[in-house]
Amino acid sequence: MKARSLALIMVAAAAAGCGQTVEVKYVLPPAAPLGGTVSRLRLVSLQADPPAGQRLGEIFRRTQAQCLRGADSAPSAGVTAHVWTEVTDHTQPRQLLVRHRGTTQQQAVPALVRTVRVRAVFGVAADGGGRADIELRHQWKSMGDPRVRGPNGLHRPDDPSRVPDVDVVTEELFALCVKELCDMLAPVEMTASVPRRVVWPFERDSVNARFNETLELERRAAAEQGDLTVVLERYRRLLDGGGDDEELRQAVHRVEHAREIIAAARPGTQATKK
Repeated sequence: MKARSLALIMVAAAAAGCGQTVEVKYVLPPAAPLGGTVSRLRLVSLQADPPAGQRLGEIFRRTQAQCLRGADSAPSAGVTAHVWTEVTDHTQPRQLLVRHRGTTQQQAVPALVRTVRVRAVFGVAADGGGRADIELRHQWKSMGDPRVRGPNGLHRPDDPSRVPDVDVVTEELFALCVKELCDMLAPVEMTASVPRRVVWPFERDSVNARFNETLELERRAAAEQGDLTVVLERYRRLLDGGGDDEELRQAVHRVEHAREIIAAARPGTQATKK
């Protein structure tokens, strides 16, 4: 039993290989219920309220081409887009302490804290007949933008001269909405590297109990019938898969010897040795 269990472990280890992994790929359906996969988007119409940014249409076409990468013959869908922009500016002057000629004075300086919110509603109509209305929102605050604070965050976070223009921010937020739309229309592929598990000797009793029980039943049945060919073939398969196992080789020799004795005891029977 020990030799057979160890041989099975060696077969498992040889098949798995130390350090090898199996790549498992999961493909999830698109989040938007269009009834199929869309590889290209056509902008049918775009409306901005209030009018903001003159390049929204160009941004839509460029962003969807970068995300979906569909050919002209790929399944496509028409999109109608409506974009709302909300801008909030806080311009209360900021009081700074300025030291001049040994005296400290308060000086009022202009300040600007800007918040831009973009809400985009996309009506997507697939060529196959599926339709979905998707609403996406993104927000930007000047206080958290590294461009305003400058390198190493040393500049004032409310310096009006460093706050980007509303159109620039609107275009950036709209590009995020389009990218998120494309992500919702494309299937999601997830790849996981699963390491192959090696069965170690201390686990053989629990892992191979059923195999050993089956092999023992076959051995007993073959011994009762006086034919050890089945058991011998099983031993040889384990030996071929498990490498150089001295205990298993001795077991093969014992079975071969037993088969020769049984064959010699039968009149007119001659054992053949493989």
